[in-house]
Amino acid sequence: MPTCTFETTVNAPIDAVWAFHEDVGRALPQLSPPADEVKLVSLDGVPRVGFVVTIEAKGPLGRVKWVARYVEYQPPHNVVFGREARFVDEQDKGPFKRFRHNHEFEAVDDKTTRVIDHVDYNVGMGPLGWLGDLLVVRGKLDKMFAYRHAQLKKIFG
Repeated sequence: MPTCTFETTVNAPIDAVWAFHEDVGRALPQLSPPADEVKLVSLDGVPRVGFVVTIEAKGPLGRVKWVARYVEYQPPHNVVFGREARFVDEQDKGPFKRFRHNHEFEAVDDKTTRVIDHVDYNVGMGPLGWLGDLLVVRGKLDKMFAYRHAQLKKIFG
């Protein structure tokens, strides 16, 4: 199963970075590339395990509906080496056979946070999906997360 990891460090405390991500209605549009034409359709509940986000976005063959559910949710908390937080969402419905996105936050110090996005996915469709991943999907994910991490640096200057 393909995986990809994206990491950046921002000049903000972990609690501020977490609060930004918890405000999904604000964060998602700011972190989505304009060319993807992401539209937030609905938020079901508040960010916790079971929270559901539904979006529509521009896909290679038209608009795509994507439903993701939070399956893990750990607000900032102290650990032996500092503070960390994470939430994980999985696709319930959408373009992938499987898509799991781990959002991890690590306090580097009191004023700096490392943000890590780790994605495990499966395009499905056998050899055709493998080829689609090679030719389109992986590049699209790389661009999407490059944009997301550049935006985080701008937002948290």
